[in-house]
Amino acid sequence: MWLRRLECAFAIATMASRSNHTRYRDLGCDLDTKEVTEIRRRESELFARMIGGEHVSVGMTDASLRYRDTDWTSDFFSRHRMSIRIRTSRIADNRERQQWANAVTRLLTEYPSDEVWFPLGGPHTDHMLTADACFAAFLSNPALIAGRVLRVYAESPYAARRPQHMNDALEALRKSGTVLEEELVRIDAASRQKRRLASIYDSQNIEEMRADTEASAFMRGSAGQSELLWTLQVLPKQIDPSGIVSAAIAGQQQEEAVAAWLLKNKEEERLRVLLSMPTGLWATDLKALCIAFPRAKFEVYVTPAAEAEVGDVPSDRVKVWKVASGALAWLFLSLQFFSVMKSPPTLFHAGHRRLCQARILSRLWPGSDTLIVTSMDPLVHALRARRFNDE
Repeated sequence: MWLRRLECAFAIATMASRSNHTRYRDLGCDLDTKEVTEIRRRESELFARMIGGEHVSVGMTDASLRYRDTDWTSDFFSRHRMSIRIRTSRIADNRERQQWANAVTRLLTEYPSDEVWFPLGGPHTDHMLTADACFAAFLSNPALIAGRVLRVYAESPYAARRPQHMNDALEALRKSGTVLEEELVRIDAASRQKRRLASIYDSQNIEEMRADTEASAFMRGSAGQSELLWTLQVLPKQIDPSGIVSAAIAGQQQEEAVAAWLLKNKEEERLRVLLSMPTGLWATDLKALCIAFPRAKFEVYVTPAAEAEVGDVPSDRVKVWKVASGALAWLFLSLQFFSVMKSPPTLFHAGHRRLCQARILSRLWPGSDTLIVTSMDPLVHALRARRFNDE
């Protein structure tokens, strides 16, 4: 944008402009949603002015705040910190996707333009939601994009931090029939200014992201510092009901294993759920489990990090057991499971970092049909796909 500021008049739209996320919160400062939203709006307006453009607040609520849309106390944030963080990596539901698609339609109707740039969809749920909402809006209203050039951009710092996610998103788009023409833009002449412009967003931890941002610029090695864009030549032929990018990320791993496990155990009357970390959307996940296992009672084992989220969703079908943090506590629990003659099917929500540990522990209760997941998204996605196919 800096390189093209003399030839373009940019309108920069923040989709999730309603937010309570700021580094000040992590430092223990209590700021309400209106304050944070205003701080971030002013930062974005200053940035837009620096490149001769204007800023638009679309007004959607960001993923952190959607976890609990109230003004948080320090105590609430402390108890739910990990649940909130995991919430930002969970896939949005169809209702949210439609709301965002409607917002994109309004935005592009109110702001005529020659080009539309939108993100590829980084691992943050709001980025995936934005990408999917754009495709949904384009396909549902072709007149909206008539005469416009559509460009997808690789997001910094996610391109370097999670390159596989970027590759999976691109693969999903191509499988959907999307035709993309890659453009590599050299930014050596603008790199210093880029760092200066990024520092405007003082409410965010820019220093923490700087190394990843610079690594993203050097992803093409000897080509120097660059940024990636793709021009859409052909729109997708079809869209998964859960979105293109989101559905690919949710269903890319364990899809067959999840579907088989659900089918095999659907008539069970007991189900064991191990939460070594929060799910980020426990109320939604519990509802999905109740639908998948209509006869089951759930024995849910939670670490302190997951306790607050689960405790906020009481249910007469759920019995909660507390487990101390650390590998030793899980080892003792596993030995207790080993001593039980008949173990119920087990869903082990372990996350990426604890995946290896979960696999080792599950060997200690071989009598249980155990499904280990790094996120609840594949399970929820499988259930949504099954209901869609049934309809």
